[in-house]
Amino acid sequence: MLKKLSLLIGASALLFSGSIAWAAGASWSYSGSTGPKNWANLDPNYAECGWGKEQSPINITSAQSSSMGALQFQFQNIAPNLIDYGHSSQSDSAMVEDTHSLEDNLTASEVSANTLTINGDTYQLTQFHFHMPAEHHILGVTYPMEIHLVYRDAQAHLAVVAILVKKTRLKTANSLLHQIALNLSGQSAAWQDQSTTINLSALIPQDPHYYHYEGSLTTPPCIEGVQWYVMRQPIMITASDLNVFKNKIPGNTARPIQSLNGRVVQKW
Repeated sequence: MLKKLSLLIGASALLFSGSIAWAAGASWSYSGSTGPKNWANLDPNYAECGWGKEQSPINITSAQSSSMGALQFQFQNIAPNLIDYGHSSQSDSAMVEDTHSLEDNLTASEVSANTLTINGDTYQLTQFHFHMPAEHHILGVTYPMEIHLVYRDAQAHLAVVAILVKKTRLKTANSLLHQIALNLSGQSAAWQDQSTTINLSALIPQDPHYYHYEGSLTTPPCIEGVQWYVMRQPIMITASDLNVFKNKIPGNTARPIQSLNGRVVQKW
């Protein structure tokens, strides 16, 4: 059986998506009558966006030290075979995306080989996507972009690794972001070659330390119980590569900061 890892471009985010059982949901956006202030009223399934008390993203201003230990990633090369599937509306029990998509089919073994283990619990990668600007703030400071690696365990519990992206004036920056930018701008024919592969390990900062808190999905239906791991070291992107992403992700795709409501952020 083939499972899917998709590159979706649209109003919500730039998204790589894993095998998901999809069902229809109300359309939403980041502005106007379908923007964040009204998400809870768009669909009964989105009600948690309004009444939830452990919502994401947050502004991290302080954190308590934790002994949780390093995140244990396992990545396998992925062959990007991107196909334009046009405008689509997709959702499952955990998330909704209203997007323009480029899709890459993966074998089941490739999906299962991309895992995250923390405190003995193992999750499989289901998708990764980009938000502009960054959704999480650190001491009130926001970055131009944020990457979410979304994982799910056998019981459908979600864990998200957030990677902040910082613009640099240097000519060299994150190699995988550069590859993706070249592909999105049409400058890389190599991605159409079946022998070409990418490895998501290139997105993980060298410094393994992170912030941890319990929150929600940052898009409808805003379901809570999500374990968030925000990497403390950002990765770098050049101005030219960042502009490519801006052209593909027009406008603001970051949900406003949510109240902590007494939650304690941990750091390792």
